[in-house]
Amino acid sequence: MADNKRGLILISLAVFIAVTIFYTAGSQDEEVARGKSATAADSKVNRSYPAWMDEVITPPPTVDERRIYTFTCELPMRKPDVFTTACADFGEMVREIAWEEWSIEKPMGNGIYSLNDCRPNCAEGTRSEIPVRVWLEDVTSDGKNYFFNTLKIVPLEAFEGSMEYAKNPSFWLYNDVELDGKTYQGATWDVSRDWKEFPEMRGELP
Repeated sequence: MADNKRGLILISLAVFIAVTIFYTAGSQDEEVARGKSATAADSKVNRSYPAWMDEVITPPPTVDERRIYTFTCELPMRKPDVFTTACADFGEMVREIAWEEWSIEKPMGNGIYSLNDCRPNCAEGTRSEIPVRVWLEDVTSDGKNYFFNTLKIVPLEAFEGSMEYAKNPSFWLYNDVELDGKTYQGATWDVSRDWKEFPEMRGELP
């Protein structure tokens, strides 16, 4: 009788181990499948634009300024005089940009930050404006030309120690932005986003 009990216990233990191995393997296969699906989904997203656009690089110090570009909406441009987060109506924008420097180290200039409050509607809204310092960061390259993907914005009065603009709800300038080792309140815009997201509207790369 004791031998029969020991036999049943051993059989039960063997079954338990087999079932555990089966479900563990199945769970691992499911994780692998999910990983493959996620990778496939990422590949599908990234196929709409060149992979190099997601690879921020440290460019060589000597680059001909004629090979330096950025983006306004869906268009690659050199020294644009306007940027916007709202390509349909330019409700938020930096306009009248005068570039003091257009180099691979840090294109930099001054402009006017302008925001439409859209009251009672965007066509009849009031604009609030403030002079700003702008510069570009995050370089990518197709091997021939170089493209800046990020715009940084800080009101000029911030460099004089004033933060009055930060109290004005008419400005969307809420990000910490670093320049020359100091942190200011301003804005950071992904200026290459529209070129990436709207392939049917994008301009050709140079």
